[in-house]
Amino acid sequence: MLYKKRLSGLIKMFVSVLLFAPIYCFANNIDLLKNIKKRAPALDSPTIHIDAVKDQTAPSPPSPTRPSVPLDKEKKSPPAERREKNDAFHLNARLQIDLRVHDIKANPISNDVATSNNLFDIRRARLGVVFDVAPLKCNLSFDFANSVKLKNAFVDFPLFSNSKLRAGQFTYPFSNETTSSSRYHEFLEVASIGHALSASRDRGLALNSTWFDQRFYLIAGVFNGTKDSRLAQNSAFDFTMRVIWHAMKQWHDTVELWLGGAYATGRRRSSKVEDITFEPESKSGQIYFFAEFPEDRAYTRTRSSIDATLLLGPVMTKVEYLQASYDFDKAVLVQGGYAIASYMLTGEQRAIKKASLYRQQVARPVTGGQGWGAWEIAVRYSWFSVDDLFFEDDGLFTDWQAVAKDRYTDGGSAWTLAVNWYPEQRIRVMANWIRSSAKTSFFDNREDIVATPAVTIEEAFLLRFQIEL
Repeated sequence: MLYKKRLSGLIKMFVSVLLFAPIYCFANNIDLLKNIKKRAPALDSPTIHIDAVKDQTAPSPPSPTRPSVPLDKEKKSPPAERREKNDAFHLNARLQIDLRVHDIKANPISNDVATSNNLFDIRRARLGVVFDVAPLKCNLSFDFANSVKLKNAFVDFPLFSNSKLRAGQFTYPFSNETTSSSRYHEFLEVASIGHALSASRDRGLALNSTWFDQRFYLIAGVFNGTKDSRLAQNSAFDFTMRVIWHAMKQWHDTVELWLGGAYATGRRRSSKVEDITFEPESKSGQIYFFAEFPEDRAYTRTRSSIDATLLLGPVMTKVEYLQASYDFDKAVLVQGGYAIASYMLTGEQRAIKKASLYRQQVARPVTGGQGWGAWEIAVRYSWFSVDDLFFEDDGLFTDWQAVAKDRYTDGGSAWTLAVNWYPEQRIRVMANWIRSSAKTSFFDNREDIVATPAVTIEEAFLLRFQIEL
């Protein structure tokens, strides 16, 4: 049964990856990519001077008091980012204000869980400081939304020109979506599978290395192995490794292909209760699936993921498959994935760094009435599935209490549509519509739910205003 579920998940992942094949095979032939190549600036073209006169047929020499700078280079290095790189000390801040409206159906799966209907929320109120104390670099940040929480607290030790050692609390190197900062995501929240299987941050020690002219990246280390930086009381650490390959970079960076994968394993024996939880991506307060592992019960957890990101000018597609195996007396599998497609309506290319999203460039910002900013549309399909042994008595080990079939589901999916507006590089307005569904494998005998292949649990509209400093 375990191998059948693994095979099913891999088949879904490969079918998603096949979406890349037609584009990749015809990359040198189709008219769209030829036009991109024609529009891309030539690297060996003469330098365009900022102080050139309006008559383009007879440009004047650059001003003697101001060095000439190619426009394309100037766009790639905004003044704020150059300042951050050069300063030994700088502050950063982020504010995200959300509006959430949920249409929860009359018979949700978890009818005993309070739901969050129409409300405003301060999703994040982040304040941090980064400072260099040669040769070290330190990062410290807190989130003040609802309560004070420590987010980043780490120190980087340079080892070689291409490697550094990071110690403390920092981004956990596993899922592609969770390794990207929330300030750069196309959607307000990450996919349910990523939230369930990958911590956003953890405490540990990791080696970061780059190889082959920054085409290959490796992050490997030992971590507590707990979600969201919770204090761990386990018998052993988790070993985690993420590998990223910049597989293709053509036509002056207008076409890029990134491939990534991660592996994590560790022997668990916690003195505290641990759990697996699946929640909808709308943060409505419902719970799709919940299973608790008892205290002092030893087991081995092994997780893996594989992802691919393709850029074609203003078009970006991304797929990722994740799975986790929990080995008690019997091994059970939790798996899922997502596929994303986005398009910059105003022509900018989606900013990518180490296969993760980065600060989006805006060709025509609103400042000074120069333009309408950058506009983006995106769609995501996500899914998850859990092993049926969770719902059987003695399913994981002797005396295992089965998860309630009349309360939780063994799988679900969601569609998310997004429209994003970037007035400036550090200001963004996001709108998401989410439709979540759950499998009805266990509901055939329930009178309050009609037995269909899937039941819509909720529809939600989410709105966010974000500003960074």
